[in-house]
Amino acid sequence: MKKIKKTNLVINGIISLGVIAAGIVALLPKNAEAEKSVEQLDKEIKALESQISGAKSRASDLRNKAQTLQNELNGIENEKSIIQSRISMYQKQFEKLQLDIKSNEESIERNRNALGSILAAMSLEDDITPIERIAGSNNLSKALDNFEYQSAVKSQLVEKVDSIKRVKAELEKQRDEVKIALTNQQQAESALQEKIRQQNELIAQTKNDEAEYAKYANERDSQKAALQKQQQDIIQAQILRAARAAGGGALPQAIAGTSNYPWNDSNCFVDTNAVSHGGADGNGTDGYGYGCRQCVSYVAWKLRATKGINAAYWGNAKDVPASARRAGFRTGNTPKVGSFGVMSGGQYGHIVWVEAVNGNMVTISQYNYFVNGRWGQFSTMTVPASTYDTYVYFD
Repeated sequence: MKKIKKTNLVINGIISLGVIAAGIVALLPKNAEAEKSVEQLDKEIKALESQISGAKSRASDLRNKAQTLQNELNGIENEKSIIQSRISMYQKQFEKLQLDIKSNEESIERNRNALGSILAAMSLEDDITPIERIAGSNNLSKALDNFEYQSAVKSQLVEKVDSIKRVKAELEKQRDEVKIALTNQQQAESALQEKIRQQNELIAQTKNDEAEYAKYANERDSQKAALQKQQQDIIQAQILRAARAAGGGALPQAIAGTSNYPWNDSNCFVDTNAVSHGGADGNGTDGYGYGCRQCVSYVAWKLRATKGINAAYWGNAKDVPASARRAGFRTGNTPKVGSFGVMSGGQYGHIVWVEAVNGNMVTISQYNYFVNGRWGQFSTMTVPASTYDTYVYFD
């Protein structure tokens, strides 16, 4: 397998993490330079997202491949276990046959000795015919019986020896067959052992490649987190400009709180990169085309809950005004209670729900404004109406 080289994991070009820092610190009014910073951030975030997605996809592929290889290895290990059991069985069969053959050889030897003794005794009488032997005996019946007995024993011993020889030949045949089977299984075990070694090596290499891609993705995640923070700074800078234009001097504070919005820590987790996990399908979505605990998901839920209007799959926050107009709703620059307030800056923009209007100030509720050191949180703010570029009406 081709190993990943670190040089292949380096992004061409240098990502600047401080491209708009000076503009934010100095709180410059919105101008071409600030717009250029937003566009640059968009490009950098998109590039990082592409790299992160590619690296995570590759890491996932390698993780799946490693699991497949592990499953194959488990199968090989099982096969090896079966072969080892067969080897043990054949080994015992071989040893038993060897003992049986030895026992038969000893039996043949005993019977040969017995036959030899009988033949030796009978040979002493070979010079005397059976008639003479019977006629010279004092007990005719006993002589006949002795003659018949010796002849019968001789025949039985000869037959017994022949039978044992046949059994021995069959046992030797079985022994040779078992020996061949035993040798084959031992060779199969050796081949499987080599395959296991290669499989383990491949798994280790695959896991190492996965770790490299995961490390690469984590590095890009960290860079994306920095850019996400810069986008938050852009939003805050826009709020602060509006506050100063309205006569204020400080950034309005977001107040963390709770709402009836159905997604929370128990069913949707938002990580340090503001990415949603869990949700309706396990992939971080809310079932309506938005990331759970993201700003668009919240206002879309609020619209369904208060007005019964289903604004599904309208895109990112900055896409919502155009989607709303296509759906027949109006947009404008004047805030109204129950409208959406939209910021179009940054890659995604930001969207809020207008809770109250008091002169040139609006009180809004929102999700995923960075508050208390976390993304994916509910909060409220009171800010100048000019903070938002566009309002979307549903009356």
